[in-house]
Amino acid sequence: MAEIMTMSSDPKLIAQVLCEAPTTTAHLDPGLRRALARRIAAHAPARELGPIRLDSYVITTVLRGGALHRDGPFHWSPRAARRIIGGGALRHLLEGRAKDPLSGVQCEITALVNQAAGRRDQRSGSLGQWLHEAPPSLRVAVAAEAMTYATELLTCVDLTSLCASIDASAADPQWAVPGAPWISVRGRRDLEVAFNGTHGHRAILALRGGPMGPDARYDLGIVALTAALSRPDAPLPARIVGIWGATGRAMVVPVDGETMKTAARQVLQAVEALGVPTRAKLAA
Repeated sequence: MAEIMTMSSDPKLIAQVLCEAPTTTAHLDPGLRRALARRIAAHAPARELGPIRLDSYVITTVLRGGALHRDGPFHWSPRAARRIIGGGALRHLLEGRAKDPLSGVQCEITALVNQAAGRRDQRSGSLGQWLHEAPPSLRVAVAAEAMTYATELLTCVDLTSLCASIDASAADPQWAVPGAPWISVRGRRDLEVAFNGTHGHRAILALRGGPMGPDARYDLGIVALTAALSRPDAPLPARIVGIWGATGRAMVVPVDGETMKTAARQVLQAVEALGVPTRAKLAA
């Protein structure tokens, strides 16, 4: 595995590290993708137990012997909406349609509400519909959460020094496992920096809360693997940069074959750990 670096989370230093990401045209080994899908499907918990989304938190919890706590039906909340609206606010800022995070958030909320009001977004349970029906006090709470997130995005890296295309959408890469589509692997990322749209030269930035723990490198490895699994025709991201802003630390994980294999092994081990007790329960 290439060297993993830890350093200060100074925004100018983060921008420099992103800009210095090596150009790579390497792709995920298709044999690894097929083998991982086959083995996950073979060891997967039963479909009857419901969908399972494996991110680095779930994987770490399961591998440490913890129980998988299944969420109930999804409901929008200010916390759940913060990344989607905050990422949209940053796009408004980058494209010159807003002058600060607050106005960017207001632009994004207004656009979503107008879309729902104009019946262009009629999906039951959509964010726009939820905001359209929300009382003013709830929209204020949503705006506060989203503004905090947008400010984090805006200040974690010196965006003015990045000569690159910045994707601030909060659509995390996900891979539904062929043969067991009720299981998906998700990598939580916050910014993707594309240095050359033609050749796919890119790096990924992931914001994290709390202190940098002993599993930080594996967390970022899952982000790298999921980015590769969800876009198998695109080159691998050159590096993943994780930022733990609360403690002023950052970690840079170069993406190579060993990073992919380690992350794939952890995903499979988590699936196997989840599958054994559930299969036994169904057989009882």
